[in-house]
Amino acid sequence: MGTSDVGSPNILLMWSDEQRVDTVGSYGPVYGQPGNPIVRTPHIDSLAARGTRFLSYYTPYPLCSPARASTWTSLYPHQHDVLGNKRDVRLPTGFIPPVAILRDAGYYTGYVGKWHVPGASPEDLGFTDARALGRKWGRDIPQYQAYLREKGYRIDPSPHNVENLSPEEFAMLRAPDTPSCGTSALPLHDYLEWWVTDRVIELLQDASSSGQPFFVVCGWNAPHFPMLVPAPYDALYDPADVPLPPSFDDDLHGKPEAQKRRPSHTRVQHLSPDGWRKLIAHYWGLVSLVDEQVGRLLAALDRLGVAENTIVVYTTDHGDMMGSHHLMEKGAWNVYEETVRLPLVLHDPRNPSPPSTLSPLVSQLDLVPTLLEMAGVQPPPGLAGRSAASLLSGQRDGYQDAIFGETAALSERPGVDPELPQEALDPETTLLAKWVRTDQHKYAAYSNDRDELYDLETDPLEMRNLAYDPDYASMASELRTRLLAWMQETNDPVLPRMRNILVAPTDAQG
Repeated sequence: MGTSDVGSPNILLMWSDEQRVDTVGSYGPVYGQPGNPIVRTPHIDSLAARGTRFLSYYTPYPLCSPARASTWTSLYPHQHDVLGNKRDVRLPTGFIPPVAILRDAGYYTGYVGKWHVPGASPEDLGFTDARALGRKWGRDIPQYQAYLREKGYRIDPSPHNVENLSPEEFAMLRAPDTPSCGTSALPLHDYLEWWVTDRVIELLQDASSSGQPFFVVCGWNAPHFPMLVPAPYDALYDPADVPLPPSFDDDLHGKPEAQKRRPSHTRVQHLSPDGWRKLIAHYWGLVSLVDEQVGRLLAALDRLGVAENTIVVYTTDHGDMMGSHHLMEKGAWNVYEETVRLPLVLHDPRNPSPPSTLSPLVSQLDLVPTLLEMAGVQPPPGLAGRSAASLLSGQRDGYQDAIFGETAALSERPGVDPELPQEALDPETTLLAKWVRTDQHKYAAYSNDRDELYDLETDPLEMRNLAYDPDYASMASELRTRLLAWMQETNDPVLPRMRNILVAPTDAQG
């Protein structure tokens, strides 16, 4: 595949887990609102001030494993088959992972922290130095658990405890009628994010002395639940100062019924407004904790003398509702902006005058192809994603005018086999969704529930579902046609079973 040039840039990619775009202070107006003036992310903001904020960066599936598999394969979920957190990756015959191209071009490729791509190891997808990896879910890192035990901490032995919780913490989070948040029993320097950052710094030291350009990835678990936050970040934000999301009072009238049935929705319906504020304050605390780790890694690049030749990226895998539309978390049951629109900040020190913001639609599938082009490496054939590097040099003509995504409620319904082949999925009993986002509109087609259509220009909070509004019938038809074409172009296995739904939809709840 060729080798990299001596002057090839290093790349450091940092990503959090489950972070809303409106928790990055420098993003400004989001969801039609003026932005978040309270949350503090000075290190990410500093990176943004020197680089570029992608304002319309989207995951194709707002759930950990599908999003992560799409990032590292540059394929849609139906192409790599990870349609849920319990479903193994299945790649096309002869497929070449894009990170493997970097490796074969002479890059030192390293990964630390949360992985969460079932059925594939970092080595399978091109990384040669993978350290301190979570086993199944991401936080259950054997080396970290051994570290905690050596320091005298107790970890609850329950097989459901994948979060390194003590028995007391485990019981607290399961207590009824309370916000699922609190103060961690661990001091900051023993908390997982700090420990993972230490391991990344060690890897950066090895990579920078290898004589090779490097591509190093740091995977943090925060601000993913549970919201057990170490001091001082547990009290960084006063819940009394936390505003509730502007869509908090949405009664979900006219929305898909699955949104109301979702366990993460019903589990928080008892919370008072003050309970929600407390939960959000702890979530923001984890965001600021991650930001401190960003600062530690940027300082490490400076100490190692490689900052001036290292492209730095900050992003996440998916977002979280965190009270928007009175919902919680993410998953197969919604594609609201809060879960699918993500922060993406990129700084290339070789570019002294980058665009401060970019508004064209960019998919998570495009991230690694973009980095390959910036490294001067040709992407492998067969990727669904495309490079967005031309946008950074001001070439926007002909760029994509729509992005696509999907979800499947495979692990969320009793009796549905999460490993069932896609061709055998029954859209009448399994909630399947395909969605398209253009500059102004978003359409989500559901196999056995109400469809959704939002005009994001006039309704950025997605409060009014227009899918069955006669005035928007033409737009709905146009977007369904685009979904059909996308499914055909990408050989979606469920197309035969969803074609009639897309051609002649009915109001499933009418």
